[in-house]
Amino acid sequence: MNQPSYTHTGRAFQITQAARRRRPSGQTLVEISVMIAVLMFVAGSLLPVVADSILSTRVVRARHDAARIATTLVNFQRDRGLPLEQLVSALPIPHVTDPWGHAFLVNVDVLKTRETDPSKADRLALFVISAGPDGVIETPFAQDRATARAYGDDVIVRVQ
Repeated sequence: MNQPSYTHTGRAFQITQAARRRRPSGQTLVEISVMIAVLMFVAGSLLPVVADSILSTRVVRARHDAARIATTLVNFQRDRGLPLEQLVSALPIPHVTDPWGHAFLVNVDVLKTRETDPSKADRLALFVISAGPDGVIETPFAQDRATARAYGDDVIVRVQ
């Protein structure tokens, strides 16, 4: 049997064959849309992790800065021989801000105890407090020594 031969020499056939041989160079609109959607999903899922990391870094920095201020004040108090209750009024504290832009609060107050032994009775303590992200100090100063802690989002350093 004789196979028929097909020969097309028309211009339309040549253009079609050339288009089939070429690979498309670029992305379609659907592919770009899918890629953007995937990137937005990944970025959206990482956002809470990054935000928590930034917050925890600021809390650590605030705690470190408060401890540095407390250590400096205690060293100053020991060098000058001042009673602890006169420390805050004797030393002008430069304007040092916490990571959220609020000033640190320095106070001397009593740590209450339930001890009957006079040597373990209520003692003065130096508090250096950062108000935290909300800027409101929620920590009461006069606390029981055994259960003293920071309230709310406050960052507190206490030196006895």
